[in-house]
Amino acid sequence: MTIPKNKQDAAIVLAAGGSHAEAAKAAGVERQTVYGWTSKNQEFLGELDRLRRASFEEAEGVLRSMAVTAALVVREAIQDGDVKVALTVLRGLGILVNAEKREVDTRVQFAGDLSKPITPETHTIAEAHAVIDHFSKSN
Repeated sequence: MTIPKNKQDAAIVLAAGGSHAEAAKAAGVERQTVYGWTSKNQEFLGELDRLRRASFEEAEGVLRSMAVTAALVVREAIQDGDVKVALTVLRGLGILVNAEKREVDTRVQFAGDLSKPITPETHTIAEAHAVIDHFSKSN
């Protein structure tokens, strides 16, 4: 179903995050007319919903395409010795629990010392890699 060009123009502006006033200007109508379309006009609301979904799907596709690049950047940071990044990844994967919420209950043997929680202050990047290796083998 095709809607009139002025409604299409208003829907495009609203779907892009514009205001009702901006949509009205684009459509060549009063702001109150756009408010009416957004509250009562099923044809307009359907088009607005379609445009918002398309915009969301496009943004999601762009973000998904950047996931590999982001993973490579994280990997490089870990390989360069960034313990905070390594621990953030481990926490995000559920391997470590945020120390502020509760003490880390999973310990991996590092030079015989099992008493310290795994934190950037107490463990090196090599030890963080050992945690990853340990959990990779056990899963």
